[in-house]
Amino acid sequence: MEKKDTLDSLLDPNYKRIIDECAREKKNLEISNGNSTHAAYLIKALFEKAKKEIYIYTGSLSDDVFGHQELIDVAVAFLKREGSSLKIAYQENCDKDTIKSRKFVQRILNNDLIKNRLEVWDVSSAFKDITNHFTLMDETAYRFETDHAKKRAIANFGDFASAKTLKGSFAKIIGNEKSQPISLT
Repeated sequence: MEKKDTLDSLLDPNYKRIIDECAREKKNLEISNGNSTHAAYLIKALFEKAKKEIYIYTGSLSDDVFGHQELIDVAVAFLKREGSSLKIAYQENCDKDTIKSRKFVQRILNNDLIKNRLEVWDVSSAFKDITNHFTLMDETAYRFETDHAKKRAIANFGDFASAKTLKGSFAKIIGNEKSQPISLT
C-alpha cells in the first residue's frame, strides 16, 4: 500500500517551524508563500488558531490547496466549535454543483452539525478581475495572494491592522449589490 504524503512531510522543517512559531505567538512577521503546499499549511494554521470566524475570498477553492485531508479535518474541527462560522466568496463564476463537488465543501455539507455554519457568495459579477485572493482569521491573521499568476502570497499572524482592513474588504465584497448568496443545502 502506497503511503500518502502529509502536509508536514511535504514542507521544509524550517519553514514549518516559522509558521508554527508565528501562529502560536501571534508574531507580526511576513511569511512568503510560493506554492499550493505552503498555502495549504498556512490556511490549516489559520483554522487551527481561529476562535470564531474564517473568511475566504477565492477563485475556485482549488483542491490543490483546500483538498488536503489535514486542512479539511482542522476546518471541520473549527466549525464544530460553538459560535464559529466560515464565509466564502467566489471570485470566479462557479455553479452550485461545482462548489459542492469540492472535497473541502463536501465534507462540511455532509456534517449536519456544521453545514449551517458555512455561508457562500458568488461575487463574480462585481469582482471577476480582482484575483488577490485571501484567507482571514478572526480579524487577526491572514494569507494574502500578492501575485495570483505566479502563486505568490504572504501570510502574517500578528499584523492586526492589515487583517482588519481585509475584514472590511470582505464585508464590501459580499455586501456589493451584485454579490449573490448561494444556498448549498
